[in-house]
Parts: sequence; C-alpha cells; structure tokens
Amino acid sequence: MSRQDELLKLAELFYLQANLTRDRAAKQSLRKMGDCYQHEADQSRRQAPDSAIERPSNKYSLRHRAA
Repeated sequence: MSRQDELLKLAELFYLQANLTRDRAAKQSLRKMGDCYQHEADQSRRQAPDSAIERPSNKYSLRHRAA
C-alpha cells in the first residue's frame, strides 16, 4: 500500500469515527484530523513525481556502482 493510500485510509477512518460520535467536540476534532490526513495525502500526491526524479532510491547503490 502506498503512503498516499495509507493517509487516505486514515482520513476515512477519522471521518467515519466523527460520523459515529455524538460528542460535538470529539466530532470536530476527528474531522479536523481527517482533514489533516487528507491534506497530507494531497500534498504527497503532488510531490511524488518530482521527488522520484530528483532523488535516487538508495544513495549507496549509486556509489557502489561507480566503484
């Protein structure tokens, strides 16, 4: 499972818990946490193509090949 999928799953779980609770403060807190995970997933999705190009997956593998 990708990082984005995990973040979206967490957001979904927080939204579900918010819908199930009757406590207003808890509902607001759970929705806010869900929003944070949703936002982080969106940011991660936007940055994923750029970061995959800029950074090698393992810095030691490039050094090892050159030797």
